[in-house]
Amino acid sequence: MQLEESAEILGANWAKILSTFPLVLPALGSAFILTVGRALGAFGAPAFLGLLVRYYTLSTRVYAAFSNRQQAGGYALTVFSLL
Repeated sequence: MQLEESAEILGANWAKILSTFPLVLPALGSAFILTVGRALGAFGAPAFLGLLVRYYTLSTRVYAAFSNRQQAGGYALTVFSLL
């Protein structure tokens, strides 16, 4: 944020400021990969241990909703987990 404000104070236009966006792409990519890895790690153990005895966590509840073709409930739980 400080770099963008400094560039604006020094007279750079918005196009020049936004041209630095490709510098952020590697950080966004690594954040995406780490988030997906964390989500997959949070699903495996509860699914393996809990689904057979019907012990649900949020991630296994989403999986069960989509497995039972209850897309509306699955999407609602997904939005809830994102918030």
